[in-house]
Amino acid sequence: MVNTRKINARILELGLNQEVIANEMGIHTVTLNQKINNNRRFYADEVAILFKILKLSSRVELKEYFGLDYLIVAESCENETKEELGGA
Repeated sequence: MVNTRKINARILELGLNQEVIANEMGIHTVTLNQKINNNRRFYADEVAILFKILKLSSRVELKEYFGLDYLIVAESCENETKEELGGA
């Protein structure tokens, strides 16, 4: 589950607003608002974009802002990429 308070606080901290962020993400402002307020789910690619817009960088922040579900997806994608590149 998305941490609505943390995301909204971070948006304010950076001097942004949902309209600017929605435009950068290529979605409608209403859709972004619904996702931030847990009325609709974020897709993994949207989480990645929002993570960058909010200037977040760690797995701890990913879990704090977006919850365990998205952390698991991120780790899964990371492992698949490593396997594709021949890593362990």
